[in-house]
Amino acid sequence: MSIILITGTQLPPTKASTDGLGKGVRYRSLASPCEYIDLYDKPETFTSLESLDLPHETRLYDPITSTGDAPPAPGAPTLFVVQIELKDSEEGRQEFHQWYEEEHIPLVSNVPGFIRARRVKLESFAGTTEKPNTFVTLYELESPAYMKQPGALAAMATPWFIEVGEKWVIGKVRGLYALEHDY
Repeated sequence: MSIILITGTQLPPTKASTDGLGKGVRYRSLASPCEYIDLYDKPETFTSLESLDLPHETRLYDPITSTGDAPPAPGAPTLFVVQIELKDSEEGRQEFHQWYEEEHIPLVSNVPGFIRARRVKLESFAGTTEKPNTFVTLYELESPAYMKQPGALAAMATPWFIEVGEKWVIGKVRGLYALEHDY
């Protein structure tokens, strides 16, 4: 299912006035450039980002893969978000996805505290239909302590990880968030 991600430093304390959106969750930054993230599954009746008329950064992402089980409601206690921008290369996209599916996700999903990882691709941002080489992984975790475990650290230091990063990645943003409330 596609997701809608709203980010900002001054999001309203309650659900944004978005009649077209259903159930969502808010995460508060523990260590991130964005103070808040609101995350919604895209409803079938959704038409466009422009229809939301929000003064915040709003993005629509299409699913690539999901590994693990959905967390119990309202959502995972901790969310680790990694946004990667790749060079415009089919070879680079293929190697990046192969590394993610064959090495990275199996490694991180075996670390205690892992709940689920959802990989998505940017579909539209701020009203544009451009589809840049931007990919996001939403790691749903039991606690921030997951990030300091040896298995999680090792998954981010393999030779293949380093090679893919050096050859194909041109931008990366990461953030760690705690569940604040659901809507």
